[in-house]
Amino acid sequence: MWLKLLPIYTGLAIVIQGILNHQMSTRWPLSWVVSLNGLMLFLVSLMFSLNQSKMDGFEWWYVVPGILGFTIVFSIPYAIGLMGPGTTLILVVASQIVVGMLADVFMYDLKVSALRAVGALFVVIGAGLVLLKP
Repeated sequence: MWLKLLPIYTGLAIVIQGILNHQMSTRWPLSWVVSLNGLMLFLVSLMFSLNQSKMDGFEWWYVVPGILGFTIVFSIPYAIGLMGPGTTLILVVASQIVVGMLADVFMYDLKVSALRAVGALFVVIGAGLVLLKP
């Protein structure tokens, strides 16, 4: 049951990590902040991996998630510095919803109901409204 709360925890972690990384980047170059994040990710992942016994082969695209992770860790604090956490994360969430629904349809062969599509459209419209200057 509690595992269903992981997306909420992840959302909180993204916000807090982005804000903390931006704060660190006011004192360190962002590349060093990202490097520290990478080191911590490596060490924590290594601790979890020690009890795993099997790795079967390697494909070229296995490096893509790491490159995308770098993009996330680098881009979010940079964008927070440009437009603040609220606007940055609204745009992140809106893009995640759209790409997630496209992945549902084209990668997982799941149906997207009209109601869900309209909900996603409202999120995109809302993100657009956030970008408007008063």
